[in-house]
Amino acid sequence: MGKREAEHIDFDAVMKSLQSEKRGEADPELSPEENLGSAKKEVSQAARKRASKLSDPRNGYVYSTKERIIHDRTCKRVSGISDDCFEMSKKLIPGMPLCNLCRRKAWIRLGMGDDTKFINAYDRFFREAYVSNDLLQRLFVDNDVKVKIQDITHMTFDVNGERWMWERVDKKVVLYHNSYEISDVGTRVMRKSFHKQKETPISAQSAANKMLNYTWDRSHQSNDNMR
Repeated sequence: MGKREAEHIDFDAVMKSLQSEKRGEADPELSPEENLGSAKKEVSQAARKRASKLSDPRNGYVYSTKERIIHDRTCKRVSGISDDCFEMSKKLIPGMPLCNLCRRKAWIRLGMGDDTKFINAYDRFFREAYVSNDLLQRLFVDNDVKVKIQDITHMTFDVNGERWMWERVDKKVVLYHNSYEISDVGTRVMRKSFHKQKETPISAQSAANKMLNYTWDRSHQSNDNMR
């Protein structure tokens, strides 16, 4: 029996195929249908990664790796970001500009903690209380204020260790402060109740100024409407 001829291997073709795979290019040895199927597989991988990121409610912010503009996850413009450029973050990214369409919600999200499914209710509360964009930024970006909506007209604010409450009345708010008692050693013991700071409604700006500038000491406790 004669010797079997060695199988010829085109090493140049093999190297070209490997190089094109690394670059994500179409393989010239595959049919157009086979190359299309490979591309669809890559797209579906990116789509799965996108869905996985969106499934985590802690990821509140979205941006495109190309545009580098950050959006609240509820922004209408998010749908225009391609899967392969889609990224998310749990926090606002310093130096990355905010989308002008959704920046109010982006700031509110900073203050509302895990209460994310009610973000529209928070947004509506602030709009109906005539809270400006500048004030939202001052509260949540500059001063790290935390808020919790109680119902459609009441919201609590945690500011520098103090707890406050706004009662929305038309376009203004009635400001409440946490009630407390003075212990035998002169420290405050906080209660769960609140007392009014003033009977008449005031602007949201005035209420925010009161909260952010407030400091307590025993010298003014008699003027603090303590109950």
